[in-house]
Amino acid sequence: MRTRLTILVTIALLINSCNLRHEEINDRIVIQENELLSQLFCDLIKPFPPPPRDTTKIGLKNYEIEIKRITDSVQYEVYLVDSLTMPDKSDFHNIELPIEFQELYNNFKNDTLTKSRKLIKETIIVKDNYTIITDFKIDSTYIEKIRHHNLIGIARFSRVSFNSDFTKACFLQSLSCGPESGGGLFVFAEKVDTQWKIVLRHLIWVS
Repeated sequence: MRTRLTILVTIALLINSCNLRHEEINDRIVIQENELLSQLFCDLIKPFPPPPRDTTKIGLKNYEIEIKRITDSVQYEVYLVDSLTMPDKSDFHNIELPIEFQELYNNFKNDTLTKSRKLIKETIIVKDNYTIITDFKIDSTYIEKIRHHNLIGIARFSRVSFNSDFTKACFLQSLSCGPESGGGLFVFAEKVDTQWKIVLRHLIWVS
């Protein structure tokens, strides 16, 4: 009887230990997700500028300076869906990636444990000229706002798949600019020192 009780207590302790470990990992993932989205948000949702007319070295440099001046001065608004969801299986395709990202992508595709979570707007720190709106409703003026009020559109992000040391990441982003305009892509990022950088974007749908 005592041996049986000892076994049951040991099993209970092991289960509790596994649950605590799982919660610790989940907490760390949430922290890393918030950090990644804060650092990359403006680069992920900023409008694509028109191509440069002057493609000389000096022309490209002046173009880069002018684009930065514009994007740093224009007041942008973006609707942000305040939940991070898991991609659908149909979002994944056979794509060629660097080895370190291929494994991450495959793990993301086969992940059955990670669940959607609420995204708190205040955890996303953006530049002063960006305003995040989460309490929105689509109405008849939505398209007009996009055309005339620097409203970028509706941004959605998935949960983020990280490697074991949180230096590489993979997630799904979509941006809708109207009923029949938008796109979705997988974003691959790498952490250099303390800063996340976008390494690769793979478009999966566009309308």
